[in-house]
Amino acid sequence: MARRVLAISITAWSVIYIFHLIEYLPFIKLFIAPAQHQAIFLGSILPLAFLYFPAKKNRKGLRWYDYILIVMSVVPNAYVVFFYDLWQYHAGTHSTSYELVFLIALFIALLEGLRRVLGIILPILTLCFAIHPLVCNYLPGILFGRGYTFDRVTTQFFLPSDGIYSLPLNISATIVIAFLFFGQLLVASGGGKTLMDLALSAVGRVRGGGAKASVVASGLFGTLSGSPTSNVATTGTFTVPMMKSTGYRPAFAAGVEATASNGGQLMPPVMGVVAFLMAEMLQVPYFQVCYTAFIPAVLYYILIFLQVDFEAARKGLKGLEGQDLPSVIGTLKSGWPHVLPVIILVYFLFIVKYSPELCALFSSVAIVVIGVFRRKNALNLARILEAMEGSARTAIIVVLACAMAGLMMGSVSLTGIAISISGDLVRIAGGNLFLLLVLAAITCFIFGMGMGSIPCYIFVSIMVAPALAQMGIPLIIAHLFVFWLALSSFITPPVCIAAYVAAAIAECSPMRAGVWATRIGIGIFIVPFAFVYNQGLVLYGSPLTIATTIIFSLIGALFTAAGLEGYLLTTTKLWQRIIFLIFGLMMFFPSLKVRLFALTLLAIASYFQLKSPLLKQKSASESQFS
Repeated sequence: MARRVLAISITAWSVIYIFHLIEYLPFIKLFIAPAQHQAIFLGSILPLAFLYFPAKKNRKGLRWYDYILIVMSVVPNAYVVFFYDLWQYHAGTHSTSYELVFLIALFIALLEGLRRVLGIILPILTLCFAIHPLVCNYLPGILFGRGYTFDRVTTQFFLPSDGIYSLPLNISATIVIAFLFFGQLLVASGGGKTLMDLALSAVGRVRGGGAKASVVASGLFGTLSGSPTSNVATTGTFTVPMMKSTGYRPAFAAGVEATASNGGQLMPPVMGVVAFLMAEMLQVPYFQVCYTAFIPAVLYYILIFLQVDFEAARKGLKGLEGQDLPSVIGTLKSGWPHVLPVIILVYFLFIVKYSPELCALFSSVAIVVIGVFRRKNALNLARILEAMEGSARTAIIVVLACAMAGLMMGSVSLTGIAISISGDLVRIAGGNLFLLLVLAAITCFIFGMGMGSIPCYIFVSIMVAPALAQMGIPLIIAHLFVFWLALSSFITPPVCIAAYVAAAIAECSPMRAGVWATRIGIGIFIVPFAFVYNQGLVLYGSPLTIATTIIFSLIGALFTAAGLEGYLLTTTKLWQRIIFLIFGLMMFFPSLKVRLFALTLLAIASYFQLKSPLLKQKSASESQFS
């Protein structure tokens, strides 16, 4: 009960703070600074990690050490809230002995919270970054630094404006919680079912309709949820069994769900909230981030969609049958109340251009107003409170990871290790852009293992993106590149968290699901290289350049998918498959001569597909059946 009250309270407080309601109370003139709100937020969310997640699995109830950890979470944050002026004053001088104790207590609680929620990898990584400034003068190579005293490190990590209470935590305490609340309300009001019905009505009846509906539904839901694992857990419970029932192999079904869910982090307008963080870090308009990221994200989904279609065609899988499949008109007629808040969100984000957190809350208010007056699936108080609790519980992972990311940023800015890593990447590449991109991709993949999208982006944007910028790549494209490659770890073995969740639903081997997810989601490796070399994909350049780049990329996606699945118009022969795969990839090359040469060979291989006896037999059987 206590954890439910605390979870609901912190969501309610966040709504009050974002709407600036305290400042308008008639008898209370209270101003809460952003850092104070961050402390209130972290001091409430971190205890929830110990209330919701036991120290060991299957252990119920609180233990004595849980109470100690809760106190260690609350007291340092209470100091920031109630002694804010003193806390700020010490940032310009030095930390005191009791502030050192507060930092150690908060740091231990944060490490244990991270371990319970996200496993052992992130706490170890956090510990390494925390210790590095203290010992860097004893380390060799790129790890070497001047070395800092304990007092200086404490000041960097605990006092403003670097360290724990910095940009990542502020993003989670405002934008993230607002969008989580919006998503939870949308699901509570029946919006999840509407998204699924829209997907089924759009593509359910065509061949491979079950998998295509999964791609569409997971993509739609993922743009709002931003978490691939929660997306898989939400939509996958319906889509994975549906794919299996229509003839797809369990591992293939799990791979489709994992890759489609992971794409939600790449697709504007939300991008797992990274879009807003990217805009803040680059100091560019939010619209520019969405504008840049849109076409690559669409291309990613097209590659998935084509592979799903060719797999269904190769195996002779049909669409979903039955009169219960919803119609588009019927779905829109009954589900328009769930579509309207999304339209309101887009309107406030792109037309009115309010702050993202306000846009999310205005859309949440629209959900509540519409939901209260609906007869079917009325959004009553119980459901609203459930959504508030769900928002805070989902926020635990993000908030702890953002606090860790802030500490990591403080460490990096103190030691300058990011400059060393970037310089070494450029030096090893020796001026070769492709080699630099490969090295950056490998680095991002390794750094992205086990992280959430926000800390994952912060880490690689600090460590790797500057190296790409040194080679003349526009900064926003460099940030997008490293973000895409870091997210590949969600679907690629050995970690592949999204594939693990999907495999549990599909009842198959997680590694097999991960292998299929890597193959189906190959766009997450291809597309970043493509938009670095072909900046028309991110809408840079003249209209003609943009149009031709997109057309060639679509052709490349078509033949790459055909090569991977062994099917185009009919089942391919081995030599056709090799040509489709190799020369399909060559369509992403920036050289027009290379593209035309590849297109010629692809046309020749396609001609043999047209003349294939298998295609003639297929056409004859279809005409006989009709």
